[in-house]
Amino acid sequence: MERIVTVTGADGGESLGRVLSGLVASGDTLRSVVWKEGAGRWVVWSTSGVPATTTAPPLTTTAPMTTAPPMTTTTAPPGPMFGAEAEFLPANGAADVSAASLGSGRFVVAFRDAADGDHGTARVGTVSGTDITFGPEAEFLPATGASYVSAAALSATAFVVAYRDGSDSGHGTARIGTVSGADITFGPEAEFLSAGAAYNVSVAALGAGKFVVAFRDNADGDHGTARVGTVSGTAIAFGAEAEFLSAGAATDVAAAAISSTKIVVAYQDNADSGHGTARVGTVSGTDITFGAEAEFLSAGAAVYVSAAALGGSQFVVAYYDAADSGHGTARVGTVSGADITFGAEAEFLSAYGAVFNSAAPLFAAGKFVVAYADASDSGHGTARVGTVSGTDIAFGAEAEFLSAGAAVSVSAAAIGLGEFVVAYADAADSYHGTARVGTAS
Repeated sequence: MERIVTVTGADGGESLGRVLSGLVASGDTLRSVVWKEGAGRWVVWSTSGVPATTTAPPLTTTAPMTTAPPMTTTTAPPGPMFGAEAEFLPANGAADVSAASLGSGRFVVAFRDAADGDHGTARVGTVSGTDITFGPEAEFLPATGASYVSAAALSATAFVVAYRDGSDSGHGTARIGTVSGADITFGPEAEFLSAGAAYNVSVAALGAGKFVVAFRDNADGDHGTARVGTVSGTAIAFGAEAEFLSAGAATDVAAAAISSTKIVVAYQDNADSGHGTARVGTVSGTDITFGAEAEFLSAGAAVYVSAAALGGSQFVVAYYDAADSGHGTARVGTVSGADITFGAEAEFLSAYGAVFNSAAPLFAAGKFVVAYADASDSGHGTARVGTVSGTDIAFGAEAEFLSAGAAVSVSAAAIGLGEFVVAYADAADSYHGTARVGTAS
């Protein structure tokens, strides 16, 4: 069956993401996404129930053995190895998943628990070898409707979780979680947006006592906004708002800390045809000042944007390139003062399309992992390791952490040298919240 869907509106990037998520989760094969500039809308074409042989002729008819290059010139470095699955939500269903490393083989996963009225919930995962055991659930929102959940570790025993509170008019809210063993207790709520609704929330830790939250401010024309949070015990005080996009809507927001005083915010600029854009924010006390815009995608729209610090003055941004048939693409950004320059594009998925992208450093010089749902392969959960040389990226082989059904709401976090955890909702298993440890050579 063929479907053609149009997406319009000021939050086109956000709506497009939700449409693509739904199609992938339902088992559709995505064929194309086209931006109709004059009409101001996206057109999505997908099909379902089409046999593979109708679109992929036998290998012998299209790729004779005589034309294949030698294996030694085409074989990528091996992909990650994955341990057993462990469920942090053994019920239907996890959404808005965010994982953050606590170090020493522990991490926290925060999520929206659709099996419990969309309460905001978190659990500590403890890693032994490649196995994970989870501590008890702790709710940071014991009411309906947590969404746009983002977590970041402040120390080995504390983290911040920021989210949209649907039970309070969508206000942007944050809480500090304190970890003791495998248990979590939460401090009081603090609002970073107390009028209107916060969307596309992303939080980045600057150190044990400070973090930055970046978000789309629906009460202010969907402008891209950021605030510094200062932590005292389990209480949070927020500094003044600073806008990284003051015209049009900022969607697909991703923040990453590159030092104790600098962050980078990457986002889709819907005032500029959805171009992928990034800015450096410099923190002084509780104030943020932003440097000049730098585009990592200057044609078409960047969707499912993710950013991760690589160390020193570099970071990586991974995204779905709507101008290039939804290919999964990454670039290295180098920061000098408040300016950013980008290296060449590198594709981690050279087919349509990379969704739910999540990048994370690997605690090894010049290496990171990108985890994603491969919409060209039934939404299977896939990961690749990227190695950075200068500003160039070379990717190793693909490895699947979910080889049946679609992975939704993917989040990756480093947990040790060459080790990471990937957390996701398993659409083939009633959207159970699931995690696996990956080991990269």
